[in-house]
Amino acid sequence: MNKYNFLLFIFTAFILTCSTESFACSCSLPSRTMSLKQQVEVARKDAKAIFVGQVLEIDKKQDGFGMLIKFQVEKSWKQIRSKEIFIVTGSGGGDCGFPFAIGMKYLIYAYGPNNGKFGTGICSRTKRILENDAEEIKLLGDEIKLHKNAK
Repeated sequence: MNKYNFLLFIFTAFILTCSTESFACSCSLPSRTMSLKQQVEVARKDAKAIFVGQVLEIDKKQDGFGMLIKFQVEKSWKQIRSKEIFIVTGSGGGDCGFPFAIGMKYLIYAYGPNNGKFGTGICSRTKRILENDAEEIKLLGDEIKLHKNAK
């Protein structure tokens, strides 16, 4: 081992041992060969809650990790029956958090609940509602009724 390789080895070992915590997001994405119908079926089976909602509030959690998002629920296909719900997500930057914006509508595929709250992130089919999402919404099937006075 020559001097250059030895110094490179020492430098690399130093960097690796001195690094602090790091966060990384790793997703298992659906196969490119799956049709939209198959992707929705898998996502529906895996999700604990599915709904369309508009973001009312975004609150960064006090521990610095993640955000609490308040939604007005418009439609629900699984689990959610109230007209308002809180969902947790990461802050972004490698923690799989979803980039929500106040006033925008989203189709949420949620996991959980953990500590009484459902969660979502970029590894789910959660997405902002666009005009071309009508087919996916149709594939979700019959909606469940929301409680009229529930919040």
